[in-house]
Order: sequence, then structure tokens, then C-alpha cells
Amino acid sequence: MTLRELIEKEGSRNPIRIVIPQLQRDYAQGRDDKEELRDNFLDNIFAILEDSNATEHIYDFVYGKFPEDVREFYPVDGQQRLTTFFLLHVYIGKRAGEDLSFLLQRKKDGSMRCNFSYETRDSSRLFCEKLCMTDATDFADITGYIKDQQWYNGAWQNDPTIKSMMVMLGAIRDRCGNCTDEAYFRRLWNSLTTKIKFWVLSLDDLKSSDALYIKMNSRGKHLTDFENFKAEVEGILSKERGYVHGSFALSIDTTWTNLFWAYRQPGVDFVC
Repeated sequence: MTLRELIEKEGSRNPIRIVIPQLQRDYAQGRDDKEELRDNFLDNIFAILEDSNATEHIYDFVYGKFPEDVREFYPVDGQQRLTTFFLLHVYIGKRAGEDLSFLLQRKKDGSMRCNFSYETRDSSRLFCEKLCMTDATDFADITGYIKDQQWYNGAWQNDPTIKSMMVMLGAIRDRCGNCTDEAYFRRLWNSLTTKIKFWVLSLDDLKSSDALYIKMNSRGKHLTDFENFKAEVEGILSKERGYVHGSFALSIDTTWTNLFWAYRQPGVDFVC
């Protein structure tokens, strides 16, 4: 499903909030030492967004928990991708003049809150809310524009998640160049909301979710060399004519793995 389909899973009148729990680390794709990973990821996404002939691309599984009695989704794995998708929706949607009301909901006291939130710090949560509600008057210089807003607190630069989000927003802006054509951004928006997808796997109980997170994410370790290799190959192939976006990533994680698994040496585990 797309990010919007996840939020509107129970209907547009009953949106599901995506909440990054305190268990998770800060948003990392905007860090200074993640420039290559960030560039490769955005290269791959924009190759799809800008190609009218591109098919949908599925960015692997997002594991998480849907707690009972609340319309919320707590990602256990996939936080980094979801955050980047959120920032893409805000930037491209506002530049395209699209209705982003699905990213906001009104609380009982009449105040608004964002349907994508971080519980790691109050500053991160508030930044997401303000970002969604900010008018896109000058998003061509989004980082400078945000820092000039009355609501922006200079101390937020000490929040690693906000700092990384600002870097990613700047990188997204750079991908769009100096374009001011609203029609261009509408084309990007249509592709973003129909072609950029992921599988959602719901976990049964929070305790098992916590254990799974620690095993899978190792409290913030870097991606393995194999995962980085897959991303780089996917980025190279995405530039080739006739390549079906996502076919390599899907095959290497499914059919090809199943093929080689049958020939593994008994007693030896695959370590990727």
C-alpha cells in the first residue's frame, strides 16, 4: 500500500496515525555520514516519479503493531523509509498545491495533530505537526523558509531527528532543481501516491514486537553490506531502459533466494 492508503486504511474519516515509538532510534537518513545512502535512495525514487512509463515500486516490508482501541500504527521496522516518504509527501504535495488534509486530524479539544508523529521527543512531534500546517509560499528554499517561521525553535537543531529531516528536505528540493512548474509537481504527486508502495505486516502483540525490533534493528546498527549492495544495484538498473522498477529487489529477496536456498550446505546458515 501507499503511505496515504495506510493512513486511510479505515477510511478518510477515521485516519490511522503512524507513530514512531520511543523504542525507535532517531531519523538517520539525513545524517552527514549518510549522504551516499540518501542520494541513492532519492535517485531510485525520483527515477520512478519522473518516468511516466514506470510501474509501481514496492519498498519491501514495514513491520509494525496496530494497538487495540486506537487508530494508530507503531512501526517496528521501516521507520526510515516511512519518514522519507512522509517528507516527500509534504514537500511535493505542497509544491503541487495538493490537499494534504489526510496528514492532519482534529483532536477533541479542537487542536490539530499530524498523522505522522515521533514519540522520541516532543520537539520531533511538534516539528511534524508544524511542517504539515505550514503554507508552501517559499518551499523552493524550504530549509531557510522553515527556519524563518515564527514557530521554529532554533534549539531544535540539537534534535537529531529534526536536523536529519531538514537535511532530507533540502536534498528533495535539490532533486527538483529550480523548477517552479506546478504541473511538474502534480505529475510527481500522482506517481508518489500511486507507485511508491510497501507491504505492511502487522505483529500480534507488543512484547514480540519489541523483541523482533531489537533482533532486526540491533538498536541502530548500519545496514549490512548486502543490503547496501542490493540498493546500489537497484539504483544502477533503474537507469537502464527497459528495466522494470523493483524487479531486481523483489527477485533477490524472494524467488532467487528460494532457488539458492535448496543448494545451501547442510548445517551452514546463510548470513547476508
